[in-house]
Amino acid sequence: MLLYEMIINNNEKIVYKYYPEGRKSFGTVFINKKTKEYNVDKLAPNDEVKTYLMHMFVQIRKFIEEDDFKEKGAIAWC
Repeated sequence: MLLYEMIINNNEKIVYKYYPEGRKSFGTVFINKKTKEYNVDKLAPNDEVKTYLMHMFVQIRKFIEEDDFKEKGAIAWC
């Protein structure tokens, strides 16, 4: 499970914190509003193999496709 929350939304970018397993440690990702490019800013300490980051990137692609950036949410998979 992965929790995420938007922490910045300005004219240039959107930044999300993502929390693997809902823990206190987090990573951050950003989206450039003009180019729609996204990338990791800070990898979460408990995400060494980037599993949670990849799930967050899938969610970001959905946000971009739908042009609907959620304030916060959860992602679960099996």
